[in-house]
Amino acid sequence: MRIVVAMFVLAAGLSGCGFTREAPLPVTYRLSAPTLAAGDTLPFELSLPLPVPAPGLAGERIAAVYPDRRLDYFAGARWGADLPIVVQSLLVDALRNSGRLRAVQGEGSPFTVTHVLQVEVLRFEASYAGKGPPTVQVALAATLGRRQGRAVIASYSASAAVPATADRLGAIAAAFEQAFGQAATELSARTLESLEAEQKALPR
Repeated sequence: MRIVVAMFVLAAGLSGCGFTREAPLPVTYRLSAPTLAAGDTLPFELSLPLPVPAPGLAGERIAAVYPDRRLDYFAGARWGADLPIVVQSLLVDALRNSGRLRAVQGEGSPFTVTHVLQVEVLRFEASYAGKGPPTVQVALAATLGRRQGRAVIASYSASAAVPATADRLGAIAAAFEQAFGQAATELSARTLESLEAEQKALPR
């Protein structure tokens, strides 16, 4: 009887320690802001409110879409913040670092601005068409308007598709970096072109 009790206690102790493993922490991936072409400084201040994400893209998880249109997320991987915050931060950095505007800021700044750029994140996923690595799809849409009077100046979109070199998270993250860089560069260029046209229309 003592032997049976001792074996039961030992088994209970082994099941309570040593065999319970905590899930590994997810790997956090960062994206970089693209470098925009230089040019003359425009006499405007621009605000970028938090971008509006498509359904399924609001969080920090990295999205994947499969051939049956199923939306899922990569296990053990995430962005450094919720995707709208990531996109907003990178677009602000890109436009600010270009030196093309007097000021560029995110939502909630105490300073006044002349124009507002509202961005939508339409696609931001690794798309699988079958076997093999996915193609990263990034699509952004924007509406540019004057702060005063809330008049819309222009609406436009930008997109990019970049195949990942391998079906591994590191390679997929690199494809996201390239695809976002292309789409963000195009969107920023369209924004600056619209503001250049706005400047030319100002009374002399």
